[in-house]
Amino acid sequence: MGAMALRDLVHRFVHPVLAARALGRGRPRLVTVGGERVALWRDADGIPRAVADACPHRNAPLSLGRVRADGRLACRYHGWNFDGEGRGACPSQPTLKCHARAFHVTERDGYLWLASDASRAPVPLPTFPGCQLAASFSTRFEAPVHITLDNFTEDEHFPYVHALLGWGEDDWPRVSYEAQLHADYTEATYVGPQRPSASLPLIGVRAGDLFVNHFTTRFDPLRTVYTSHWECPETRVRRPVESRTVVFMVPESEGVTMFHTFVYAKVDPRSGYARIEPLLKVLAHVIVRGEWWMDARWVKNLAHTAPTLHGLRLGRFDKTLIRNRRLLRTHYFGDAPAPGESARDLTTADAPA
Repeated sequence: MGAMALRDLVHRFVHPVLAARALGRGRPRLVTVGGERVALWRDADGIPRAVADACPHRNAPLSLGRVRADGRLACRYHGWNFDGEGRGACPSQPTLKCHARAFHVTERDGYLWLASDASRAPVPLPTFPGCQLAASFSTRFEAPVHITLDNFTEDEHFPYVHALLGWGEDDWPRVSYEAQLHADYTEATYVGPQRPSASLPLIGVRAGDLFVNHFTTRFDPLRTVYTSHWECPETRVRRPVESRTVVFMVPESEGVTMFHTFVYAKVDPRSGYARIEPLLKVLAHVIVRGEWWMDARWVKNLAHTAPTLHGLRLGRFDKTLIRNRRLLRTHYFGDAPAPGESARDLTTADAPA
């Protein structure tokens, strides 16, 4: 994807960029969306502010500056300073007008969300009845967004990349898969036997239970919602603990993608596990974070892969991958459909059944 298309992202959508707790009042922080470098800080009232990370004087990084007692962000190089609207002041030439390009920041759900202006609001996080937020965290992937998207919208890699969730290689004959391809989003559901684990029995899961993983991927902005639970294979009764995980995939640059993840847990109140719900939240956080780390360790090996599927031999588990590549291009980056590509092309299957 070209640099210009990346830079448009900060103007097209509102993205989460930083955990709110990571931005104190003492120092600014640098965040990047689509190659657009932005300096964040809190003003004298604790309100998060954002300007382009380049002083209009000599392009010095404002993220290396300091927050003055009056809440203005001052450049470390020559002291030019700016308020939350980007209005600047030059100490050595008070009559000189100088302004930095300002962005809008919303603090919500424990995160800071960056927009080009105040007219744009973050998409609301889904509501999950009976679920409570267990954790939120960020993960750096040293790979382009098309590679991370590929990895996080198929489960075929589970036996080989992951150590805990899902099935082993010998269980493929017992795994079912269903994909639903819509005009502007995709869905997929995998059901397969859970392999043995030392950790999952702590939440009532047994080896051989059916692991059910359903996920939906949308592109306004790019995010995937996973709904996961386990069932007894004989009775199809659900085990007492379930999870919902929301992942926002935010391209920092052409080669780096940041994942901002919200993990929710649901515990059956009728079960004995309800008494240790706080511990189960911690365990859910540890499990998801660990699985993400394994993905990040692997996908960096694919960082050189071009954003085209030409020449690849794809299989039935790649239906969502193919559609997602198209929707990434047309709905997220805003590129025009390829010549001859119609709306009908975006609602029909693209991979072998």
